[in-house]
Parts: sequence; C-alpha cells; structure tokens
Amino acid sequence: MHTKGPAAATSDSDPPCNAELIRDPIAWDELVQSHPHAGFMQSAGWGYFRRHLGWSPYRLCLQDPDRASAPAAQVLFRRVPKYNPFTIGYLPRGPLLDYSRDDQVAAMLQALDRLARRVRAVVIIWELPVAYDPTLAARLQRLGLRPAKPIQHTSTRVLDLTPSLEEIQAGWKPKWRYNTRLAAKHGVQVRHASSPDDLARWHDLYLATCARDHFVGRGADYFRRFWERGRATGDTVLLLAEHADTLLAGIMVHQFGREATYLYGADGRESRQLMPNYLLQWEALQWAKSRGATRYDLFGIADTDDEHEPLAGVSRFKAGYGGEAIHYAGAYARVYHPLLYAALQRMRSELA
Repeated sequence: MHTKGPAAATSDSDPPCNAELIRDPIAWDELVQSHPHAGFMQSAGWGYFRRHLGWSPYRLCLQDPDRASAPAAQVLFRRVPKYNPFTIGYLPRGPLLDYSRDDQVAAMLQALDRLARRVRAVVIIWELPVAYDPTLAARLQRLGLRPAKPIQHTSTRVLDLTPSLEEIQAGWKPKWRYNTRLAAKHGVQVRHASSPDDLARWHDLYLATCARDHFVGRGADYFRRFWERGRATGDTVLLLAEHADTLLAGIMVHQFGREATYLYGADGRESRQLMPNYLLQWEALQWAKSRGATRYDLFGIADTDDEHEPLAGVSRFKAGYGGEAIHYAGAYARVYHPLLYAALQRMRSELA
C-alpha cells in the first residue's frame, strides 16, 4: 500500500500529472510481474518491508495503470536526519520500462521530478534492472542522469529453471554434481527452518561468516522481519544443512513471481569438507521449481574474472551451476540539490 511519506503534503489523491499512484499491492505486483526485468525489489512486499528501516514507498505507473507493462517505478524515500526535512530517494532495480525508448525514460523522469519536489528530495538514485549498454549510458546522461556508485551488486548469475531437474543438473560442472551427492552420502540433511530458535542459530552462523569473510552483517531483527513475513506467505524459505545435530550452513531464498533469489548464506569453514552448500543450493532449486519459478538468481558475483576481486571465490562457486552471467547497467543519480548531494555521498549508510 502507498504510505504517507516524508512530506506531509504528499497524498494518494494528488499524483504527478502524468502518473498514477498505485495503492493496491496486488494490482501493483501484477503490473510489476508483467515486465521482463521484474524483480523482488520492485514488489509491494519489499517496499512494505523497507518501512521498518525508515523508507516510505511510492508506486508510480505512467498513464494507464491497468495497461500491461506500463512504465512503473516503486521509489523509496527516507528523511536525512542531519538535513531534515530533505529526503533521499532510491529506485532499487527500477524503473521498469522500455529503455530503448527515450520518450518512456523522459516521461518517468518528469513524473519522478514532480514527486521529488514535493518530498524535497536531494537525489533519486536509479539502480537499473537492465544489462549494461554503453549507448544506454550515453542516452541517460543526455537526459540528465549522472553515473553514481551502485548500492546493489552490479553483476549476478541467473539459472534457467524451465528444463527438467535432470537437465538442470546436467548443466552443472561435474564436480558440483559430485559434491552434491557427496554431501548426501556423508549424511548431511537439509530442512526448512521452522522456529525463532532456528533463525537465531542461523544468524549466529551468519555473523561468524561475515566476520570471517570481512562482510558487514545485518542484525537479527532485520532477518526476523523479512523471514517471518515471507514465511507467512510461503515466499521465503530458510534452508538449514545439519549433520549430527550440528548446523553446518544455511541459506535464505525468496521468490517473487517467476523468479527465486538466493539472498543470504552462512557456513562454518570447519564443516566445508561435508559439502553442505552444494546440497543446499540443490534443495533451493527444487523448492523454487516446485513453486513455479522459471529463474533462479544467485544474486551477486564479481564484475570481472580477476582473481583479486573480493567476490572471486563466490563467483567460482556460482559459475559451477552454469546459467548466464548478467552485468547490470549500474546506478544513476537524478540530483536536485547538488551541494547537499555532495554531502550525502559521504553518508552511504543512508541507503543501506
């Protein structure tokens, strides 16, 4: 649902002149899923979830809100504590439109510009849902968008789930099939987390994984909110790999529409010889396919094949499953207050 946002003057009954504000979450998700590049970050559920972090979602549809594949954008706004009443805006994996058409991009810019003025936005960051194209980058800059530092991973690997399970496994590297069988042979068992204690055990392992691999982890409340909401609808699963009552590893997977996404993982280094991560991914693929997903997003790989990249090891693991590597077009900023934006660039945590 559309929520009262950062500016008190904003109302559902006063949308930008060339756009509609969509209040019905079901209608919104149906519209989003009609786009070829739809992802969970443009879903109504994701916008609702981000509210507990201080974001207010606004869901815009250009022209006719009932027309299939109409240009659409869920933009999140949040007040900047040091610069109240100004806000920052963020379009995660959006807007959803035909980027080959400058008229659609320009119309979306106009609608978002009007909204930005009303909520006193310093900037709106567009994190595009399409693959990198140098001609697109040039066109966006001519329209007044400037390159910005990305918030999400700029590359990922996506698996096609439309073949049979046997055909999907046949597309893996032989070692990946062997390690999956080895985990089962060693007695590793995978089950669905079903209690707050399960989540707490996984979160402890997640924090240990973050410390070991030098990532910044999220708090337990973040995962509790996300998991409980998704578990209630059946769209989120936390899979736990165990051996002799010991938690070896676990992954959290979320489905929106026809796409399932592997979002978070944790594992203990000392248990890697039991190959739990391979069995977890196999179980996740089966879960996603059984729910009608046709794509499985492994969510985050290195941008290059350089062995010194921070995600080089992660990329090697995910590449073993085949699929297609996608390099996104990156992030662009629509800046409304240049001096304040310069200050905000030193506060990247505001977009976390």
